[in-house]
Amino acid sequence: MLDRYLSNLSVDIAPFALCMLDSGWRLTLPGPPVAMLHFIVQGEGWVIGPDAERKRVGPNWLIVVPNGMVHSLETASAVSEELIIPCTPDGPPVHRIVAGDGGPVEMVFGCGTLSVQYGETVGLFDHLQDLLIVDLSSVPEVPQLFQSILTEQSQMQLGTPVLQGAIMTQLMVHMLRKLAVDTDS
Repeated sequence: MLDRYLSNLSVDIAPFALCMLDSGWRLTLPGPPVAMLHFIVQGEGWVIGPDAERKRVGPNWLIVVPNGMVHSLETASAVSEELIIPCTPDGPPVHRIVAGDGGPVEMVFGCGTLSVQYGETVGLFDHLQDLLIVDLSSVPEVPQLFQSILTEQSQMQLGTPVLQGAIMTQLMVHMLRKLAVDTDS
């Protein structure tokens, strides 16, 4: 059943930032015009939605943020500083955002905008109301996929955004598989 569903999916993921949070920092991001995807590469911390509810996240977790939802990610250590990004960055396709002052990096995550359509129907995440947080740490392929995105971002060669999008599509399939298995359990 899932194979038939996945074969009719159209996934468009555009990576736009690699974010690094120094110890004790929070990064507040704007409400995107479409759903946003975050993947935690390194460190543990919290994701906070507009209701101020804090949800724990860690390495190899994916977070889908509904369109229009202002949200924050913060380190596990006590937060004393905040960087607020008022709008999605313009310019090159992939940005490096650093929330910190040169201290030790505690958390690293990638960000991208996300549009998932099933056939000709409404987008999969168009009516999402809450943060969707999925722990993919039990999926053996995920750490290598995350590392591939970081490698591409650091090299910035011809086709880097396209390749990063393809890798993020693989992560989306792993997320949907995990959600299907967790729902059946």
